[in-house]
Amino acid sequence: MRDPQTGDIVDITIKGARVKREGSPGFTIFDIDGHGHNLTLMTALSAVSVEVVEPAAPAEWPPRLGDLWRDRDQELWFAVSVGANIEFVSGLAGELGTTPPAELNRACGPLTLVRREHTEPAEGSWPPRPGDVWRDSDGDGWKAVDTPNGVEMTMYEGNTPSPAEWVQDNYGPLTFVRHEPPEATK
Repeated sequence: MRDPQTGDIVDITIKGARVKREGSPGFTIFDIDGHGHNLTLMTALSAVSVEVVEPAAPAEWPPRLGDLWRDRDQELWFAVSVGANIEFVSGLAGELGTTPPAELNRACGPLTLVRREHTEPAEGSWPPRPGDVWRDSDGDGWKAVDTPNGVEMTMYEGNTPSPAEWVQDNYGPLTFVRHEPPEATK
């Protein structure tokens, strides 16, 4: 396959993009990677056709600790904590082992959320919530703050916040220290 050349007409596929919100009339904003990188498409033009061929994951994705999900064969799966990750364990008696969510969704999807028991995340659970303070592998503190891109993390007050997953990938593992009420984070 050759690289696209100026003037080529191409079809573009972005897998796993989440519809973030409707923008101005005729525009749709997509979160393309879960890390605050957005793509805005003008969908009102007749030259642009946005087609959802197959949903990649349900709107409730990603799974949270304690969730109960059902696969396409009606089998139940529980979301459990495995280290810093959430994985699925089968609800069938005698089944052992865990399965990463993306792998289960590919193999047995579409998955449907049956029950989300905890709507408020437990203290110290991932992803961080505004006011959470975490310590990285070097001992530096990171505070979770609310931004227009969602909850992000900053090492020092006034610094530009970074996506929480990026901080975890580049400075982790992160360890939960404490939660400060949002009023205390100002």
